[in-house]
Amino acid sequence: MTEHTFDLAAALVDKAVERLATRQYGITRILFHEFGQFPLNASHFTHDTGHIVKIWARDDFGVLAAAEASAPHVGGTPQGRIINFRAGHLIFGAIDTDTPADAGFFARGQQPYTLTARSGGDEWTLAVDQAAPQQFPSLNAALSYILAEFEPHPAA
Repeated sequence: MTEHTFDLAAALVDKAVERLATRQYGITRILFHEFGQFPLNASHFTHDTGHIVKIWARDDFGVLAAAEASAPHVGGTPQGRIINFRAGHLIFGAIDTDTPADAGFFARGQQPYTLTARSGGDEWTLAVDQAAPQQFPSLNAALSYILAEFEPHPAA
């Protein structure tokens, strides 16, 4: 199984929604939390489109995971999403999909990688550069394939 922070990013979505609901405004560094020994950072701000909370985790190597939640107005129904997660030495960033409920992520290492998942399913589709997309039964399987086949671990 591949080391990745997708589950952390999903948990941060919930944390962002919680912070949006409790109206914790401003930029905050959260030292004590249930996710590990690294600090979390959160920002809550208003924008033309409504209220937005971004929350992210970092370690000595950069971003571990990031998420956001937004609502059109105070008390509005929040929408959450993963912004970034790390797998090995790659950072995957969210991309728009044709269906808003689907998930899509992009990373660039030795090759460009696009991962997509249909809402409600466990399968992930991986597109590597211009090759035909491949199906994987799980995110772990797709990430393991990328890191084993295309991305040798960088020298420390």
